[in-house]
Amino acid sequence: MEFRQEWTAVTKIRLRLVSGQDPWQCYWVRLFRQREGDKKEEIKDASWLFEIRPQLTETLARRFVDELKLTHAVVDGMDEYSV
Repeated sequence: MEFRQEWTAVTKIRLRLVSGQDPWQCYWVRLFRQREGDKKEEIKDASWLFEIRPQLTETLARRFVDELKLTHAVVDGMDEYSV
């Protein structure tokens, strides 16, 4: 099955840990962007098809910081990467 989802003008990405015990733990992707016009922050959760297993988060974090030059912070207990 092929599935595609596209986002534009994303300013922040948060990885939200979905509670559960191993091996069922995973992170969901939450995206933030500024709305056109009023510039209020819009929040969108990516499809559950984009869930990330804990063992892959280090690789993903390294790519966010090294390749995309995003800044890392911990916000409300979640890893956040921003422009």
